[in-house]
Amino acid sequence: MCSYLFEIVDLLESDIYTKQMNYIPNFNDPRVISRIRKAYTYAVAHFDVEAESMHSMEAIARRFGQAQTDLSKWLMKQLLICTDQHFSEAAGISKKYILNPSGITYIQSIIGITVTKQAAIEEIYIKEYAEEFKTGEFKYKQSSDRYFHPIQSLKKENKYELFFKQGYNHDYDIECCAPTLLYQEALRHGLKPQPILHDYIENRSMHRQSLADELGITPSEVKDIINALIGGAKVGTNDYSSIYRENDRDATLINKIKSNEYITSLRESVKKMWEALPIDDRRSAKQKNAMYRSLEVQVMKSIVSYLKRTHNKHFTEHDGWKCVFEIDEYQLYKHVREHTGYVISVSHVSLRELCE
Repeated sequence: MCSYLFEIVDLLESDIYTKQMNYIPNFNDPRVISRIRKAYTYAVAHFDVEAESMHSMEAIARRFGQAQTDLSKWLMKQLLICTDQHFSEAAGISKKYILNPSGITYIQSIIGITVTKQAAIEEIYIKEYAEEFKTGEFKYKQSSDRYFHPIQSLKKENKYELFFKQGYNHDYDIECCAPTLLYQEALRHGLKPQPILHDYIENRSMHRQSLADELGITPSEVKDIINALIGGAKVGTNDYSSIYRENDRDATLINKIKSNEYITSLRESVKKMWEALPIDDRRSAKQKNAMYRSLEVQVMKSIVSYLKRTHNKHFTEHDGWKCVFEIDEYQLYKHVREHTGYVISVSHVSLRELCE
């Protein structure tokens, strides 16, 4: 992210600007009301009152307007509260925000409407990407061996509803994707079988629940921690550790992770796995991430070719996708194995059953 984008948001947030001005927008100007409504809809679609979230600085600046204008500063003050000033351009970490409840209520009284999160999302994304939904030809931007689309930034439940209303009835994910592909690739390069890693891949739900009970967190949080460890994340009580940052800088949890016997044994197997894989610097999380992404891209390209061959409109997201028709899983597994050599399995959610 370009540094000037962070400067834009810093200007929008700055007390120097907001406290010194007694600015009140001209609510009789239709252009001002239009801008306010656009920013309000965007904020409601992408932020919550309690759950903080990172978001593209570029997107905020684009929707709220240029930082130099009084209206943009006013919108930022009314709509958002910055809850975490920490950001790193190099690491791709943005500041975190929540909605400003009092400002939201004030703006609702001005524009005369109240919009739910789902309605706000649909107003923005169905209008902006109508042709892509219709054709199934979504336009992605490639970054660091992954393909990104703005819709990917939405929460899972909101995406389910959005896609279902556009006729995409099924959601699929490759199960335990990172450990599965990396382990199979390491075996190709001479790694001796690692029973504990193999067992985690095969019985991940059981192990995640057991660890969740021991660590006092959820199975979903355990999954994120294990995936981070497999990807080369450090376990420490500083901001260089993504596990520490993503778990509210909880030093007690970090110490539990360090002392857990199962996690220690799993990390030893993961270390052996990485020693077998062909990367230059095994201490580099960046190189480890690049290795995994290259495997993920291979498999996803194979899956996309299968979806296109079967005329199944789709939207891909990292190691998963949404599509119009239910797939023949056996034929998909066969296609992927023939084209990449990897053995995968997928999880399936029927959006019709979930959303109707």
